[in-house]
Amino acid sequence: MNQLPVELRDVQPINGNIILKDIPRKKKTSGGIYLPDTDVPELNCLGIVIFSSDGKSKKGKTIPTELKPGDKVMYSFLAGAKGYTIKADDGTFYRVIEEKEVVAKIEE
Repeated sequence: MNQLPVELRDVQPINGNIILKDIPRKKKTSGGIYLPDTDVPELNCLGIVIFSSDGKSKKGKTIPTELKPGDKVMYSFLAGAKGYTIKADDGTFYRVIEEKEVVAKIEE
């Protein structure tokens, strides 16, 4: 079983959903200019995978996930628009999205 933060141990996504921890974007440039939240929205779309689950096809066949905990990903701007978020005890927000909403895996 994947190691989840204590607050998320009882939450396990199914059917190809994943839990992400958003990577906060920089609010200030290296030159000292403050960026509004609407200035560069694509920077809000980065996260670290906390937990992922295999999906199912329409015929019931298991589709293995391509993501694992710790992967850094970029997801579509409207991912999780249904409002599935989890607030941990420490105030951290986690987002539940479908794996198909992930557009790229970032290799470092």
